Amino acid sequence: MNESMEHYIKNELEFASSLKLSTQLGFLHSRALENKILISPWGMASEAYMEAEKLFRAVLYYRGLKKIVAYVPDEVEILSLYNSYKFEKQSEYCVVYHGKKPTWQIDNIYAF
Repeated sequence: MNESMEHYIKNELEFASSLKLSTQLGFLHSRALENKILISPWGMASEAYMEAEKLFRAVLYYRGLKKIVAYVPDEVEILSLYNSYKFEKQSEYCVVYHGKKPTWQIDNIYAF
């Protein structure tokens, strides 16, 4: 991960309930939000599906049987990971931006 992302993870994602997990190929942040766990953000390097699954399994283990939610992009590989762990799609989401449309590469984002 590059230095600016490391600074963001270490300094901007700090909540009392934060659980930060990372590997050389990505990071996953989760925190308590009301009576559930929110996964946000979760980013991976390109084609790091196996590493993503390791992080996912770790957060499921550490967070126990609590309800987990995430805002997930409509990418087949990412959706198949969530579906393989019996997650249910509850609703649609939309990305809102001001001015110029962002040039995100959302196939690397596993949760917003």
